[in-house]
Amino acid sequence: MIPYDRFSFNCSHYAIKRINQLRGLDIAFKDGSEWQVRFIKMLKAQFTQISKPVNGCLVVMSQHCGGLHLGVYNDFGVEHNYKPSSGAGSVIISDMGTIRAEYKRVRFYDHN
Repeated sequence: MIPYDRFSFNCSHYAIKRINQLRGLDIAFKDGSEWQVRFIKMLKAQFTQISKPVNGCLVVMSQHCGGLHLGVYNDFGVEHNYKPSSGAGSVIISDMGTIRAEYKRVRFYDHN
């Protein structure tokens, strides 16, 4: 099990680490910078929105409360470091039906 930690290993850490593994990239950011303006700008500079998911693409999920969640599309599922309202949290794989039901908006981005 890969644990969830809000400050040192959350969904953004997992997604970038996994994309680096799948694509042979070296995208990096400092702990604490995820979800700040410079992190979002970095993602927009390095990724292009696509209409359909491809293996190794970034999945950006908008929560109903307005927050964002990141995952990686791979083998017909979304791998994401998920922490439910109760429980410890861990990396899980969700099918697209579950993702679309749980999130207000789902977008896909491929690395440039």
